[in-house]
Amino acid sequence: MSAEFRRAVFERFEHRCPLSGIEHADLLTVSHILSRADHQQLAEDIENVVLLDWTHHVAFDAGLWTFDESGRIWLNPEFETASESLQRSLTGRHGEKVEELSLVADEHIEQHNAALDWWPPR
Repeated sequence: MSAEFRRAVFERFEHRCPLSGIEHADLLTVSHILSRADHQQLAEDIENVVLLDWTHHVAFDAGLWTFDESGRIWLNPEFETASESLQRSLTGRHGEKVEELSLVADEHIEQHNAALDWWPPR
């Protein structure tokens, strides 16, 4: 990933994770909605990424949570946690609209969600 693309993503998300509010650059990562490995042509598509802290990035890749085209957070029904941090930033926000998440292209999040075995939510 080019330094210019990384800078553009950080600027687009105001240098913070929209879920946790973490703004320390070393704790943030450019998270691809459709993986770079499977969709090389989208590796630097600004509408295929969101800026997340590492915990939320790994949880997204593990299918523990996702979001829809409007930016609403959805949790895997089997995901449970005692973590106060995750309850505050993720599980306690189930169904909440996070405006920054709606910056992702609808077709990218739709394709991502179609691959989840628990989508659509019931």
